[in-house]
Amino acid sequence: MDKQFDPVFTGGFGANISWKGFTLTSLFSFAAETYRANQSLALLEDFDLVNITNLSTTMFDVWQQPGDVATIPSPLQASGLRITSSNQTDRYLEDASFLRLRNATLAYNVSQDVLDRVGAFSAIRIYAQGTNLVTWSEWRGYDPEASDIGEFFNFPTPTTVSFGLDLTF
Repeated sequence: MDKQFDPVFTGGFGANISWKGFTLTSLFSFAAETYRANQSLALLEDFDLVNITNLSTTMFDVWQQPGDVATIPSPLQASGLRITSSNQTDRYLEDASFLRLRNATLAYNVSQDVLDRVGAFSAIRIYAQGTNLVTWSEWRGYDPEASDIGEFFNFPTPTTVSFGLDLTF
């Protein structure tokens, strides 16, 4: 299988469920078979930067002698492993496929009996809404959905939660 930046599959699906005045709506989005260079991780695992920056705790699992099974190559061989170096490598090329709960809203519509007793409103809706609530992915960077081929400390898509009251006169 070829590894490519453009996802082979993209899409979304949702649900709209109502019961006794409550409504739950959701929207999921996904992308599958898409790959990106995790340059943030490459920087955190760069032996060349040991004197000027903090390194990842994964650096404790470095290869040291024949027979070692380690996730990090030998420091003697690892210099310049970053994707941006002249020694191009796919070491940090990662699967950026994801499934994200893009939007969810839980609402309550006040019953007509209560509205008739109050008399001032024709409809009252109370709700809580969240966007980008959870993302499922094997991507080890900040956000598998970022628009760059190589991720370099991109800000993740923000999670927001809001509450509201809709009053109809």
